[in-house]
Amino acid sequence: MDLFSPNCPCCDSAEVHAHTRYTTQTNGTRPIHHCRSCESYFSDTFATAIAGLRTPLSRIIEVLKARTEGQGLNATAQVWSAGTPKE
Repeated sequence: MDLFSPNCPCCDSAEVHAHTRYTTQTNGTRPIHHCRSCESYFSDTFATAIAGLRTPLSRIIEVLKARTEGQGLNATAQVWSAGTPKE
């Protein structure tokens, strides 16, 4: 079950259905959507800040959590650029 029904990013139509699924290397499977109005195909991350990103979403969430818990930007970059956080 999808959490939301996306509108088409090309024509803003709600006539969108899941066409097929694809598997990412780190984030499991995701649907490819098909717009019945303009016949375009798109993924959930199309035209978003995370489109084409190869970093696992779980790691991005951990970094953002560190920032919201008060860790400075430079400290966060130093800790997470090595691969794992240093406690």
